[in-house]
Amino acid sequence: MLQNAHAEQTLAPDTPMLRQFFTINRWLTLFGFLALAMIGLTLGLSFVDDRLVSNAPIWIKPLKFALSLSINTFTILWLLRFLQGQRWARIAGNMVAVASLVEIVIISGQAARGVGSHFNFGTVLDGVLFSIMGIFVYVLWGGMLIIAILLMRQRFEKPALAWALRLGLFITLAGGLVGQIMVMPTADQMAVMQDGMMSTLIGAHSVGAVDDRGGLPFVGWNTEGGDLRAPHFFGLHAIQLLALIGGLLSTNRFPRLRQKQRVGLVWVAALGYAAFFAITLWQALSGEPLFSPSGATLAAYGVLVGAVGLSGWGVMRNS
Repeated sequence: MLQNAHAEQTLAPDTPMLRQFFTINRWLTLFGFLALAMIGLTLGLSFVDDRLVSNAPIWIKPLKFALSLSINTFTILWLLRFLQGQRWARIAGNMVAVASLVEIVIISGQAARGVGSHFNFGTVLDGVLFSIMGIFVYVLWGGMLIIAILLMRQRFEKPALAWALRLGLFITLAGGLVGQIMVMPTADQMAVMQDGMMSTLIGAHSVGAVDDRGGLPFVGWNTEGGDLRAPHFFGLHAIQLLALIGGLLSTNRFPRLRQKQRVGLVWVAALGYAAFFAITLWQALSGEPLFSPSGATLAAYGVLVGAVGLSGWGVMRNS
């Protein structure tokens, strides 16, 4: 059954945004500001600490995760505005907050120790910490799945925005699952373990190339082979892009659009983005650098552009 209450009606329109966030979920809001503080801290440390891990400045990974987690946290807080007063929404927000805190603490702690946080089984402590991260990634993902399910049940005044949020969050959840491919042992790592030895690294970002070599500035995506971080990134941030599209289509900027057209365009955007995510994942798994696609991959992108264009035209013409 659809929820009858509109979340935007539970808070006064003139309530300051900060107070709204604390009302929605105190712990998630506190973590959001901690993540913002970590951006400044890790950025500052990157200028004074010249240590390297896997050929990258040691504080770059904590900085990237602080950025990503802060964006995710405030996005989730905004989504929870539509689910005010629901017990499972509060539980899901707490799950995201706790899991995000564990992730940033371990990643930053490992950087402070001068070692990598991901795929690191060099010592018992490193292996335990990475395993804990793996557990709490599932907690974070589970919290977001609960929110996605609740959004499917929630009644919205603006259907285009509703479908943008629902579809965007499900694509984001798919993007999160790419991380599970990364933690699978590579062929070389499997060979080491089959010989009865323990590999110090289990899992990798790259396919068909050595990790952290010849990477793009800052993001580090491999330029010599496929890199699963690219589709992981595109998938994770689908919710922000589709929320923006749904929000724009729900305004009065396009007075000639009927409601059915607005919803149809959201579906075109969502399915097109999902296909884009799938192609980048296929490209990475094929061992192709993101910006050096094969002819088949280029053809797939071309078909996608054509399909999105035709679908959008069809929605505008027939709805």
